[in-house]
Amino acid sequence: MHGKKVRHVQHSIFREEYQRLSERMHSWSGKQMMKIRKTNTEPLFAEAKTNHGLSKFMTIGLAKSQKKAFVIATVQNLKRLVIYMRRKANELIMTAGQISSHFQKLSRS
Repeated sequence: MHGKKVRHVQHSIFREEYQRLSERMHSWSGKQMMKIRKTNTEPLFAEAKTNHGLSKFMTIGLAKSQKKAFVIATVQNLKRLVIYMRRKANELIMTAGQISSHFQKLSRS
């Protein structure tokens, strides 16, 4: 074997876990979960990175970085809560308008 390189194959100590994960990801339910993740989870991280500075923390230490990440997540949740509350308020206004018009129709007849 003069002049030839010897190659070694190394396996992670987590090889069995990786194998189970791979099997789970390629199963029908794993594929369904990935579809959900692509539509729900990934856009949240993209929003946090682009709009809220999640890509770089200007803090030192894990605790401070976690605090900033929690603040960003709280802001995102509050934004969604406001949108939800506006939608519900609009639905209530529309419902109240329908009830009002119904009573106006009844009083005319």
